[in-house]
Amino acid sequence: MHRINPNLLYCLQTKDALFTILRDLRPADHFNFISFSNKIKVWQPNGLVPVTPLNVRDAKKFIYTLVPNGGTNIDGAIQTGSSLLRDYLSDPNTSLNSVSLIIFLTDGRPTIGETQSASILGNTRSAVHEKFCIFTIGIGNDVDYRLLERMALENCGMMRRISEEADASAMLKGESAAAAVSAVSLLLSRFYDEIGTPLLSDIRINYTQNSVSYVTQKLFTNYFNGSEIIVAGKLTNQSAESLHVQVTGSNNDRVITLETDVPLQRLQIETEKHVKAASAAVAAGAKAVGSGVMQGLDSSLGSVAEDFVEHVWGFLSIKEGLRSRLRSQTSKEREDHIQQATNLSLTYHFLTPLTNMVVEKPEVLADGTMAAAPTIRPAADEAASPADTDDEQPQKLDGKLRGQISSLSNKIGEALHQDSYQIRFFLF
Repeated sequence: MHRINPNLLYCLQTKDALFTILRDLRPADHFNFISFSNKIKVWQPNGLVPVTPLNVRDAKKFIYTLVPNGGTNIDGAIQTGSSLLRDYLSDPNTSLNSVSLIIFLTDGRPTIGETQSASILGNTRSAVHEKFCIFTIGIGNDVDYRLLERMALENCGMMRRISEEADASAMLKGESAAAAVSAVSLLLSRFYDEIGTPLLSDIRINYTQNSVSYVTQKLFTNYFNGSEIIVAGKLTNQSAESLHVQVTGSNNDRVITLETDVPLQRLQIETEKHVKAASAAVAAGAKAVGSGVMQGLDSSLGSVAEDFVEHVWGFLSIKEGLRSRLRSQTSKEREDHIQQATNLSLTYHFLTPLTNMVVEKPEVLADGTMAAAPTIRPAADEAASPADTDDEQPQKLDGKLRGQISSLSNKIGEALHQDSYQIRFFLF
């Protein structure tokens, strides 16, 4: 047995990822490949090419010839790719409503050319100029994931991480290299499934004037097949029977408008029914276990169930605040987003990079029962953390607790899902 050279493994994984993307291209797509290490190398220097058997064959040859030779010129690669895509979009034969994007895949930090993250991000914004999106993928642990995440968020994309732990077991044996590469290929295939089929672009969700407030994100750059759009907000009139919703978006050369009147009273009745059923299921599980801890969990989840939609709004608003923090251009703007996300995290009891969780060992009373756990609410200044982490999502719990919460969420969420539009409206 011997250990696989990590650089060799990452090269194999990167190549397999490129083959995955190449395999999933559609006949109407146009594409190009750029390698970036010590030098920038463009497969087709004259621009993007259509998906044809000949071009796919030549692209495979280009991928086969890629070898790791040190250095990572992230800034140069983004500038080169953006220039090619801008030239393609400026062609009068290119559809105005086509969805254009850069899939940026790397296994290293910037070491060649511009290496300062702030400068790379500024150069990227200038190069993209809101004309297309950048989706970033990092492979391994020697990657600046914060840079990749900000690059994606600032340019209407998203970031995916393929950590070293994903294939750590496969790296223990030489014969397991194929398994490690296959695992990365599967992860990349799932990611590409999310973004490989754009259905709508420039999606806007509008409501009757003054009918809702505190609405989360309602403008979306793209909607891909298999994804979903979730919007949460507060009804201005709590006794309203319906809510008029209008969704507009572009599809190829058409502008599509979808309108519906959401039956609020009926949805409220259905939601309450599912909340009661889910709460009863949790209560039954707590009684079966018979511990004070589980009974306390029953009480806590019952409280969450009562205000489930409001908690969804809080969760989405926290995520929005954390992302806005990453995109902040000034310290004042950044502090405002931090304070807002921290306050919401404490109000709705979400563990985030800005809050702490205090865990106390339960006290067993003389009769064998558990003493009631004290309620601890950390002050905002104690909860705030100056350090930034790579994981900008509100944290999730593990084990049985996560399973019960997930089950509860699924049951209530099903009552709110509008299948005809694949868009979820959460209102409280």
